[in-house]
Amino acid sequence: MHPERRLQPIDIVSVAFRPATAEPGNARWQESANRRALGHTFSELRIEAVPQLAYVAFEMMRTGRQTATERELLHIIEECRQNVPMIRRYTKDAPDEFLKRVELRSSLVVEAGHVAEGGKTVPFYQFRHLTFREYLAAVAAVEGHHRGYRQGETLFEPLGDVIVAEEWKEIIPMAAVLGRKQAQPLITELVSLGEAAKREFLSTAGFPEKNRWSVDNKLPAPISRLVQCLIEEAEVSQETLGETLSLVSFFARGCHGPENWQALSRGPYGKELIHQALTMYMEMNWPPETRLRTTVALLSALNRLRFVRSPRRDAATIRPLSSSDHVRRPPTPVITSSRRMPTIFFGSNVGSKLRTNRNSRYSS
Repeated sequence: MHPERRLQPIDIVSVAFRPATAEPGNARWQESANRRALGHTFSELRIEAVPQLAYVAFEMMRTGRQTATERELLHIIEECRQNVPMIRRYTKDAPDEFLKRVELRSSLVVEAGHVAEGGKTVPFYQFRHLTFREYLAAVAAVEGHHRGYRQGETLFEPLGDVIVAEEWKEIIPMAAVLGRKQAQPLITELVSLGEAAKREFLSTAGFPEKNRWSVDNKLPAPISRLVQCLIEEAEVSQETLGETLSLVSFFARGCHGPENWQALSRGPYGKELIHQALTMYMEMNWPPETRLRTTVALLSALNRLRFVRSPRRDAATIRPLSSSDHVRRPPTPVITSSRRMPTIFFGSNVGSKLRTNRNSRYSS
């Protein structure tokens, strides 16, 4: 999806703030009446809630907490209002009233149970869905709704220390998409970390995550974040794009990982990625462990195939391309697209060039 057509933070979170139908006399009806009496509109509630919940989500992610007691949550909300003056100017409720209102009027934060605290049993809260918490944390990083925000900072300041942390792997691409050009320092740092891993691999045949990469087909953390940013169509500057695509091509290792390689190959960066991978392949100086030949074949096939009419047949078509690069003279696969596209023949020798011939059936 083009960034211009992506929903904004308020629009996405508003799905959890849709007005609910309520019969006169029940709790929702009474809450709605109280809200109108206090001057709250539905739109005002969303505008007030999202920045504060974003602050809460970022703080819970930063401290590694899945849940927070009522006292802890109220403390974070009060801290949010002190640290972000614009949020304080929009608020109309005390922190405890705000928390109750959000719980009643949305599906974002819910009371999940009770826990002992100070010799008493108190309620604790959590975000109903992990995706809500991750998205709101990304919003906090982009909009500056977090502790220690400074005017003019980029996304690298709040996220630089957790850029390759496993717990933040979904938040980094979300923030990169929402941040647009503000995310460029974040992308640059990921490229720098990826280049360091590549240099270490080429010089010592190893790097910290090599076993996970070569055995489990899991991309190194910086490369995984870059791939997800490209899939989500984050803005990458032209100065950085070439290095980014080169790293992805180098570490893709035949596209056997869990990443959505089809979405990447068919997205706005797909053709440039295939071109970059093919250029690297033609240079013939890549380590066999990278399986670059298979990467080029799979990306090219996924770019052309339409998984619509017969997914099983398409999967059978792609399967021969997944053979190991170092197998000598594997059978030459023929990729036939369900669209009216040229058939691609891949040479049987590892050292041969990729050749594109037009199927006679489609020739004029």
